[in-house]
Amino acid sequence: MSLRYDRIGEEIRKGISDIIREELKDPRIAEITTILSADATSDLTLCKVHVSVYDKDDAVRRETVEALNHASGFIARELRKRIEIRRVPKLLFVLDDSTIYRLRIRKARKQRVTMNSTIADIAAQIRLRDDFTIITHVSPDGDAVGSSLALYMALSALGKRAQLVCDGRMPPSYAFLPYSEAMIKPEDAKRTETAISVDCADRQRMGSAAKLFDAAEYTICIDHHVTNEGFGDINHVDATAAACGEIMFELVNGLGVEVDGELAEAMYTAILTDTGRFSYSNTTARSLLYASKMVERIDVQLLNRRIFADESISKTKLLGIAIGKLELLADNRIGIAGICQNDMKLVHASSEDCEGIVDKIRDIDTVEIAIFIRQAKDGSLKVSMRSKNYADVSAIAAKFGGGGHERAAGCTSYWSYAKTREVIVNAALGELKE
Repeated sequence: MSLRYDRIGEEIRKGISDIIREELKDPRIAEITTILSADATSDLTLCKVHVSVYDKDDAVRRETVEALNHASGFIARELRKRIEIRRVPKLLFVLDDSTIYRLRIRKARKQRVTMNSTIADIAAQIRLRDDFTIITHVSPDGDAVGSSLALYMALSALGKRAQLVCDGRMPPSYAFLPYSEAMIKPEDAKRTETAISVDCADRQRMGSAAKLFDAAEYTICIDHHVTNEGFGDINHVDATAAACGEIMFELVNGLGVEVDGELAEAMYTAILTDTGRFSYSNTTARSLLYASKMVERIDVQLLNRRIFADESISKTKLLGIAIGKLELLADNRIGIAGICQNDMKLVHASSEDCEGIVDKIRDIDTVEIAIFIRQAKDGSLKVSMRSKNYADVSAIAAKFGGGGHERAAGCTSYWSYAKTREVIVNAALGELKE
């Protein structure tokens, strides 16, 4: 599918989400109904709309989809008023049970084992190929940046052609890393023989770069999120890894690439940031062992200062606004705060300046579940969640089409802030112990 039709599908999806939230009053439509995707044909005669309904009752889920199909004519007419498109296709709503299935699997198996292919398998496929696109997730964090840069450097060291793509800019706090300038936007990239996703829990996390993944002849998925079900031709998903950087350390060594100072900086950054400076519960002996093999090649003090201590005025002011809006619920065991676009404009902040706010909420001594909601430029709400001791926030995120880890997860909402706050808090309450 071309980028143009990807964008049309995304506009239709967002438009339908808004219409359901604002216009439809049919009681048959379940309260937590999410439009996952909209796939339009090239001639715009038909659009298949994938719907996730969070309800244990199969009958309720089926009835919701029937109600949406019954209202498809009304929804199409409303779409004409909301989006610029030469014709609105016929809408066909279909139930997508992937979220429900994922939750059932999680209940049956608390931990995922390494999926499908070994590191040796991945290394063998890389040796066979020469032209690569490395894709990491939107709003890249330290693990995404460090891991993808490490793979970029390793492929270059092997004499391979590689491009590093992200639907989002390089965060300023990681711009000091070697080859950070190599990260390009999807629209500036070319189609390659092989595409490798790095630190993406699902295909949607690649954003508009997913079109490059789909266009490749061969695809590889490398990840550590427990909710990843595998979307590449071969997949290495190791949910026991604290960071994708740990997997990358194994892959770089499996490829026989010498770990120099630049590679060490990238992989150390990945592990350091996703373990919260080796303080989170996901930190293992493996994390510390791999990090120990890199410290002699890097300036640990300087790297820590650049990532954690050189914070901008705008980021500091934004944190102040978020803390000022903080709510403590359920005997102070849930902490929640939100930031809108006006808040960010007021202090000249960017989306990258929001990184770490949810961790500050979690650090409150009584808080078990921390929730931070950020309004994106397109009006959607980005929900970040953290837990301290026992709550599984990835289970909360999965209910709303998101994913992540037990202690760190997120999702995207197209409801209002009030509705988003309500449903997320209600789901969080269910994760608290009595």
